[in-house]
Amino acid sequence: MRAEPNSSRGFGAGPSRPLRVILAGGGHSHLAVLEDWQRNPLKGTERILVTPSSRMIYSGMLPGWIEGLYRRSELEIDIRSLAAATDIQVIEDEVAALDADAKLLTLSSGKILDYDVLSLGVGGHLELSAFSGIKALRPVRPIGRFMEQWEKFERSVAQSGPSQIAVVGGGAAGTELAFAVASRFQDNPVPPRIVLITGQDGLLAGHACGVRERARVALEGRGVEIQQTDLEVGEGGQLLHNGGSARFDLVIAATGSNPPRWLADSSLMLGPGGGVSIGADLQSRSHREVFAAGDVSERADRRLARSGVHAVKAGPILAANLRSFVRGDKLRPYSPRKRTLYLLSTGDRNAILSWGSLSVQGSWVWHLKDWIDRRFVMHFQRLAVSGRADLRRTTLARAMLSPSVVRTALQVSLVVGTCLNAINQGDELLSGEAVSWGRIALNYLVPFLVASFSGARARQTMESAMPFRRSKATETNRSDPFDQETST
Repeated sequence: MRAEPNSSRGFGAGPSRPLRVILAGGGHSHLAVLEDWQRNPLKGTERILVTPSSRMIYSGMLPGWIEGLYRRSELEIDIRSLAAATDIQVIEDEVAALDADAKLLTLSSGKILDYDVLSLGVGGHLELSAFSGIKALRPVRPIGRFMEQWEKFERSVAQSGPSQIAVVGGGAAGTELAFAVASRFQDNPVPPRIVLITGQDGLLAGHACGVRERARVALEGRGVEIQQTDLEVGEGGQLLHNGGSARFDLVIAATGSNPPRWLADSSLMLGPGGGVSIGADLQSRSHREVFAAGDVSERADRRLARSGVHAVKAGPILAANLRSFVRGDKLRPYSPRKRTLYLLSTGDRNAILSWGSLSVQGSWVWHLKDWIDRRFVMHFQRLAVSGRADLRRTTLARAMLSPSVVRTALQVSLVVGTCLNAINQGDELLSGEAVSWGRIALNYLVPFLVASFSGARARQTMESAMPFRRSKATETNRSDPFDQETST
């Protein structure tokens, strides 16, 4: 028997079985949900994660991997281990169909899952119909498959080197990949010809003019040809351009991401672009038990570009709203910033930074991007490796350094330390005789450490007793000043 919605916004606990909450997709937004469930288990629910791969590859570091700056392991987050720490059942499969009216999710294997609450974070797919006939085609998504194909390509051209490589897509993803490929083969005796086919919209459409100009100059400086035309394929899979044709050793497809095709038959209300139509609270406008974030969704109240940064920043709000929906509490809106920080890698440890109309470039920008990317990936890698024990240690350390705990510990240390020093060395202090300053310091330090530890543990106990401990980002919905666009 399926649990029925209660009279408020969410679901009540069913008498026959716990509510089944399914996360479809292991993308950026669902990482935040897994972290939230690890910190505060969603009690009274059965949780399932459906993901095509047990490892998520962080797309923002892919160009650096192509250049040889990162190992593959530095890009990967072990989704299975992260989910295991939260007692989530992991099913390695892809979504093939959805019947939102019947609350049924069909997987590629043929397995059918019923659900009470569904969160869609499957991302999008590349539309490849225009690439028909190109044998050298290598779509950038799925990223894991692309990385395997890239490694195979490198081995195949290890002796002679490639002669011609085309990157199709004038957005941030295609632009960064063109830079990365040029950087990767720049030391070859005969560097390959690299062509970036941007489409009629041109290079980095939608970005500030200063950024577009910086990128154009940098690409031309690396010898990359920019062709502002749409892709045309001739006989035998050759690319038509500049009035002629050419056969490329490799054609990388990095065009825009589109929502999955199966959404069309899902019964969900869709937006003009084919994505799930959602409100500011990330809830489906037609089926209240369905939530969506990232490329699979479209906001009904405002237009948001499909980009990784929105999936990342919507994650904590998605986690909070899934919890609130199950409990019947009020949902919160995701309010993105007006401007997005873009960090565009240009190869050889250089990058362009843009913030609205402002743009700068240099090696320091790349190091900033490198720090942000590594911090993001390593955070979830640590959660996956050490699970709840690591979270408890981290929480204890943070609690000991919190202003309220430090302030209380200082007060306790001042009172207790003064009393101990008065008892142990009061006569010496009054008579002016020599005193042991080490003991005086120790009499203040020990009470401070004891009070800090006790206060931190007390705070932990209080937080664990709360049904949901809101993070600062979730509570205020403020973005980290170092949030950046995930381009690939």
